[in-house]
Amino acid sequence: MIVLWIKAKKEVLALDTIYLLNRLTWLLSLVTSSSIVLLAAFHPFNDEVIQRRSRVFMVPLTLFVMNALHFTPGLRIEQVLWLGDVLVLTLVVLIIPMKERGKVLEGMWVPFVWVPMGMVLLTRILYVRAAHLLENIPDHHMVWPLVLLLAILYRQGRAEGRRIRLFFTGSCILTAAYGVQLFGRSLYMPEVSLGLKVFAYGLWTLSFYLTAREEVLSSRQELDHLKRHSEKTAFYAAKKRENELNRTHQTLMENAKKDGLTGAFNRISIMDFIDERIRSNIQKPFAILMFDIDKFKTINDNYGHVTGDNALRHLADTAGNVIRGEDRLGRYGGDEFIILLPSLNLPEATMVAERMRERIKENSKPPFTISMGIAVYPQDGTTVVSLIEQADRGLYKSKSKGGNAVSHVSAF
Repeated sequence: MIVLWIKAKKEVLALDTIYLLNRLTWLLSLVTSSSIVLLAAFHPFNDEVIQRRSRVFMVPLTLFVMNALHFTPGLRIEQVLWLGDVLVLTLVVLIIPMKERGKVLEGMWVPFVWVPMGMVLLTRILYVRAAHLLENIPDHHMVWPLVLLLAILYRQGRAEGRRIRLFFTGSCILTAAYGVQLFGRSLYMPEVSLGLKVFAYGLWTLSFYLTAREEVLSSRQELDHLKRHSEKTAFYAAKKRENELNRTHQTLMENAKKDGLTGAFNRISIMDFIDERIRSNIQKPFAILMFDIDKFKTINDNYGHVTGDNALRHLADTAGNVIRGEDRLGRYGGDEFIILLPSLNLPEATMVAERMRERIKENSKPPFTISMGIAVYPQDGTTVVSLIEQADRGLYKSKSKGGNAVSHVSAF
């Protein structure tokens, strides 16, 4: 009698121990699930903390599997399938809050879905009976969590398209399979239920395949877009750089043609302009003006070379304001300048020269005057050298008059 009492006491103690372990395991599952939901709702998924907490959930799941294998010497095929259903559903439901990590409402559905499923799993330990651990699990424990899962999938399917609708359809079929097991009494109901499950898992697999395929295609399209954007950016950057180099080259070329002090064209450039005009075979006359500052050495001696340089700049600026846009002003050397006047004859060139002479006389500080000589193509010369020599003779003639004059010396 005492032996039987001790044996019964041991069995009760064993059941109490199993019950306590079951509650601790269930509590661990609940705490872990809440942590996952909160982290999934308020933090990025790639956070290391979430990854660690997510792995913790496998602890109660692993404990349940170990208990099931330990207390059940031989599992029947339907028990193994049921265990597989639970594991798959649990992992699938865990994907939802992680995917919707920025949406609190989506994440809050999770405790109502997989926590009850965890209870279905873990509370079975309370009824451990050696070889009958999974034998009497009612199918309705799986139906109502699936209904909640369907509600989530339906809500997501309205926004996400075909792949989530496939998953939703598979979940509907899986729910129907459990309904067949729950309410069916026919001999062939297990086979029908198994067929529905296989079809449902096939739709899930297709949904996951489409999801992975879309992600790969999306990544490829993003890479192609980045490649095209990079190529376009590189092309525009190269084009911009090329334009900058061309502008810089053009500026350097222009500066190479200019006189650094006055901004007028240098000697070589003004002679090239005259030669180009002669070679253009335009049957129109043109004139050149050659001029310099009267008594320029006196200005340098009395006022200094800085004032002399300012006088040269003032002379070039005044000449630039008098001539037309098509005319060319060049510094021939020292204080001597040449102006090319296309399409002007002698009287017209003389008017331009007189206007410039008067303006220099009235507006120069310190006061100075200029002497000018005129040469006209083709009567005064047909080459650059001959025209410049003839204009220089006119300049010398103005000097001989005492300066501040405009002169023309005919070549004949």
